[in-house]
This record gives sequence, C-alpha cells and structure tokens, in this order.
Amino acid sequence: MNLESWKFDTNAQNEALINEIKGALFEYLVAKGIAGLSGPNCLCEISPDLRNRLLHYESWLRDHDLELIMFLPGVVQQVALAIKTSIPGKVTGVEVVGKLAGGSGQKELHESDLVIHAEKEGRTEDFFVGLKFCKTNSFVNTKSGGSQTFLARYFDKFAQAAQLQKEFNLEMEHAYLILGQNLYEETGLSAQGYDFEGKFGEEWTNLGAGDLPGQLSPKLNNWVMQYYQSVIQSLYRKMSFLYQSSSQAFAEALYPIMGFGARNLIQVIVFIDYKKDENKKQYSLNSFKIHSNRDLVEELTDMQMGTLQTEISSFEILLKSWRLQIRVKPMNKFTVPGLKVNCSVKFPKLS
Repeated sequence: MNLESWKFDTNAQNEALINEIKGALFEYLVAKGIAGLSGPNCLCEISPDLRNRLLHYESWLRDHDLELIMFLPGVVQQVALAIKTSIPGKVTGVEVVGKLAGGSGQKELHESDLVIHAEKEGRTEDFFVGLKFCKTNSFVNTKSGGSQTFLARYFDKFAQAAQLQKEFNLEMEHAYLILGQNLYEETGLSAQGYDFEGKFGEEWTNLGAGDLPGQLSPKLNNWVMQYYQSVIQSLYRKMSFLYQSSSQAFAEALYPIMGFGARNLIQVIVFIDYKKDENKKQYSLNSFKIHSNRDLVEELTDMQMGTLQTEISSFEILLKSWRLQIRVKPMNKFTVPGLKVNCSVKFPKLS
C-alpha cells in the first residue's frame, strides 16, 4: 500500500480522507485499550487485512502528523476507560467492525465501530459502540445516504414514502436538467450547437471548465449552488409533509439517521481542540460525551422542523438541545447525476 501516491483533487477531499485515516486508527486504538483494561484473556479482534491497513495508516501519520500520534495515547486511555466502565458485566472481547459494518450485510451492526462482548450472571451480551473523533463545536456526521433512496429507506414506515421518493427523484432530475442547460448556455456550448439532454458530454470535458464545484468560476459555481438549493427545498417539503403527518413516526425514523440504528448502541463523541502555529500543530482534548438511546429519546421529546433558508443547501431539525442538519452534496463530481444526503448533529456549544 503506497500512501505517498495518494493524490487529492481539493483541500476538502484531502482533509476528509486524512480524517478517515485518523478515525480508523482511533477506533483500533480504543478497542485495544478496552481489551487491555479488561485483563489478559480479553482479545481485540480485527481482520488481518484491516490490521495491515491500519499499520500503514499509523506509519503514514507518523511521518505527516507526529503531533497527533503523540497525542492519541492519552485520549485513547481516557475514552477506553469510560467505555469499559459503562459496560455492565465483565468484558471478554472487543471486535473492530467499523470498516466492515457497511458492506458486511450484517444489519445488526448498523453504525457500530466496535462490538464489545460481555458476560454477566452467566449470560453473554453484545454492546455496540459508535466512535466519533472531531473538532470541538463542529457538526458530527452520523449518516450519509443516496438521495434517490433516502426517503423510501429511512421513512419506510410511512405509506406515502415510496410515492414521495418518486416525486423527489423526478424533481431532482428536472433540477439537474436545468443545471446542465444553464451551464451549457453560460459557457457558450449551446451557441456552438450542443444541447444538454441530461448528460455532460465530451464537449464539456474538452471545454476544461472542471467537474468539481471548487474548480468552477464564481458565475458557473453559482448555477451549481442553485441546483443544490432547488434539491434541498424539495427534500424539505417532503420531510415537512411527513413530519406533519405523524411527528411520532417521524421521530422514530430519525434514530438511524442520527446514528442509533441499533437501539442498544453507545455513541462516543470525542471533541478535540486543534491549533496550527507556523509549522507546529497542537492538539488538546476538550471533552468527550457518551450518549445512549435514552439521551436521544429525551432530545426527541421536543422536536420541530427548522426554517428553510433559501440560499444554502441544508436545513435543520431542532431537537431539545441538539440540531440535526440535513444537507445535499455531490457524490463526487457534479457532472454525474445523483446526490447524497449528509446528516450531522450539532451539540450545545462547548467552551
């Protein structure tokens, strides 16, 4: 695995991938920490392929972010101890499943990064743990799904969900057609005899205008932003309709969206303060929070749809003290149809 050969199109993509590396390594170190605190017979289980990948990740971070490597052990020790203390019974094993849960077909894993096996009064029980490692006061990503199945998948308890999904898909298709027509008109391709009929052709590639929003001129990027705004407005209307139909069923649908697909899941969120002074990076632990299903139940007792703002590509659902943000983003390049719905939670501001 040659990590030095990785190339990133934008700074945002670069940061996202590096954050994924940090997150994967953090999951493994916490699992090892829990196992180490639980006695010599407690094993930390991880697939050989994933273990090998994480060793490369650690080596790469040691060369590129030594301050983080030096900072992690202290945080890992605190988090591992807090998780172990929250588990009833004797911990007998810890599995690292974060990179396996999505594609394994094991639906019971849901958003789990770790599975902790414990024994109590002769019974064995599994506890699922979701880990988040993020900057203080940032939105915490909890779910990302394809826009063409989002309503039908997460709001399937509503009889109207399938029809609303069909309507939403048609509205997205129409908005994408308008986007392409506007871009072809703005760049002069229409004047050259090219018609946009739902697909960016070779003529767009040959133009060299780019296929990522960050590569476009401000005027062209504005059309892309209007496309996102049109889609989020459509999604807002559909979700508002479902909320008005049954706020209770709507609240139930938010569990997996907010990272609680498994009702016995423990969600651990570590907030890190980060500073960069010249070439030196500084990391410090702000705090970490451990949430259970009970915390989400309490938050959902006071829920309402936020006000839709017309100039951004997201909206919020306001809970008792948390805020759930729903945002539409490109899968990768805007020249390929299809968006993803990114869901993230903002917690009360930390000092």
